[in-house]
Amino acid sequence: MDKKKNLLALERTFDVIRFIITILVILSLVYLGVHFFRKGYDFVLKRNEVKDMEIAINISPSNEYEVKIPWGYSTDDIAAMLKDEGFIDNVFLFSIWSKFIGYEGKYTAGVHIVDKTENYNTLDGYEKLMYILSRNPKKKPDVKVFIPEGSTWHQTEKILINAGIPIDDAFWEVAKNYKYDYEFMKYTLEDMKDKDRSNMFEGYLFPDTYIMDPEASPEVIVDKLLSNFENKFRDEFYNKVQELGITVDEAIIIASIIEREAQLENEREIISGVIYNRLNSNDPSLHYLQMDATIQYHYIETTGKVKEVLLTEDTKIDHPYNTYVYPDLPPGPICSPGLNSIIAALYPEEHNYYYYVATGDGSHEFSQTYDQHLAAIRKYQNN
Repeated sequence: MDKKKNLLALERTFDVIRFIITILVILSLVYLGVHFFRKGYDFVLKRNEVKDMEIAINISPSNEYEVKIPWGYSTDDIAAMLKDEGFIDNVFLFSIWSKFIGYEGKYTAGVHIVDKTENYNTLDGYEKLMYILSRNPKKKPDVKVFIPEGSTWHQTEKILINAGIPIDDAFWEVAKNYKYDYEFMKYTLEDMKDKDRSNMFEGYLFPDTYIMDPEASPEVIVDKLLSNFENKFRDEFYNKVQELGITVDEAIIIASIIEREAQLENEREIISGVIYNRLNSNDPSLHYLQMDATIQYHYIETTGKVKEVLLTEDTKIDHPYNTYVYPDLPPGPICSPGLNSIIAALYPEEHNYYYYVATGDGSHEFSQTYDQHLAAIRKYQNN
């Protein structure tokens, strides 16, 4: 009996020892796991620091190849792009290796320069690519862009392209969907998105000289022009718009017509007065503004240039911007007016002129009656 009790006691002792040993083993494994994780993490960090210092990027100009990482690309997207461009074979390995050695989330959008003659399809090559693509992207020098007064959005687009700013079919789509926070847009946004306009920003891409980053996003490029308009359209202008009984957009439409019609500075306010006189006339026929510049807008947008001589048949073109065919103001601005034209649109000269005709030297002869206008036409257009 005593022997049996002794055996049971011994078994219990062994159970306790086994339990203690199991706990110790578990604790040891946890300790070792944490220890090696820390060591591994420190190794990766120190390894990357050493690697970053060891990797020498000496690429001959003749061997340079631009790899562009678009905004929002993940490591998998970048790996797939590198494979498509022939630099790596294994997308999965590149992605896993990026995570393991600490490059995950460190790649920067923009243009990076790699060597088109180097074999990057090794682990060391992968690391070199990771190092290059995680550095600051290549910075193109800023460009100086001059946008003249009276430029249409299409002409502005060509100016930007010629300056080295890439504008494709998606440029304006991206720009128009951005949430701009401007005072003037509180009054104009609905009008700007009018379906009859070829571009919602027409009239608001303020003409000026700009310093631009050619790699900036579409919304940043357009925002620079719109912010200039916002700064130029002063608080007093909003008050003047209300006083005149028009909208901000209508003011810019009138200003754009003045910009394209007036060649002499001292005639802007006079032409503005003619436009208001006709719009406010009780004679419905005078609401047809008959401004040649609105027809020229059609030609600029369809052919890229003005038509040298407008004929009678041009005044009959069925186009919403043709103010010979459609009364009152056109659906939108016909160009981006400068500050002087905006001021003229808001502060028209008070007079009794309803007509004017070009004299041939840049000036106009203004008339109060249609008979006077016909006489002026015979005088100057038959010479």
